[in-house]
Amino acid sequence: MKRILLILITIVNITYNAYAQTEEIRTDCILAFRSLEQTVGEKYMVINRDPSTAYYDIIRADQPNRELFNKDIAGKILTLNKLINEPGKNIGYFTDEQGIKYEVDIYLAQEFTTLMNVSDLENSKKLFTGKALWVNDNKVLYPYNKTNKILPVRFERVTVINILPSDYHGTPVQFIIKTAKGDTSECSLSVSDTNTSYSIYHATNDDIFGKVFFTKDPKLTYHLSPAAWAAVKAKKIYLGMPGDALRLVKGVPDKINRTTTAYAISEQWVYGYSYYYFKNNKLTTIQD
Repeated sequence: MKRILLILITIVNITYNAYAQTEEIRTDCILAFRSLEQTVGEKYMVINRDPSTAYYDIIRADQPNRELFNKDIAGKILTLNKLINEPGKNIGYFTDEQGIKYEVDIYLAQEFTTLMNVSDLENSKKLFTGKALWVNDNKVLYPYNKTNKILPVRFERVTVINILPSDYHGTPVQFIIKTAKGDTSECSLSVSDTNTSYSIYHATNDDIFGKVFFTKDPKLTYHLSPAAWAAVKAKKIYLGMPGDALRLVKGVPDKINRTTTAYAISEQWVYGYSYYYFKNNKLTTIQD
């Protein structure tokens, strides 16, 4: 009887271990996302904006009726000390380097629209200044000066020559890049989705680091057949296409649902309302 029970337990374990389901959520960001609550204690910079427009969402605690303009506060470093983020009251409490207190409204319960997170800027500088990147999508790149109008093409190697704060909290880090021919261009990107509503609308946003750049040469990273590379360059999708090729054509999926059995690995890649089905890394079905 004990032997029969042991056999049954073994069969159950084998069956359980041979079948597993997992879910993989997309990430195009190069730095870790943090909620506003997780950034308490971190520094924020007041972004530059139209000099004639007041910062209506920032109040100086000791002068609550005073309107603040660029000359008063742009570029100032504030430390987030406390949050109240509840229905009817969404405020961040800050102090500057002189100890002056400020209150800043929170929009959509998750972003300060006139502040940028300093940590994202500083970590981007450490990671990428002087380093090589490869262009994934150039549609958010712009010439850096009036004399240069040539943009790098997809998969072209570029060098990061400078990283600056941008003028928009949703894409707070501005990358200045140069091609081997000396052409310079720039783009402002989200590097962590921290302090943005992009964590909600991530799938439709193009200004995210991983959608614009590769950190390694894709031609060395992705080992594709000549036919697959031709499809990638033409942005064509075909049945039998490997997963890496689809990823290069459509970008990182919003979500991957994976089922593993003793016989195969089946995946469902989700792009909005479109679904791509793989079996052992080969595209088998497309559902739009």
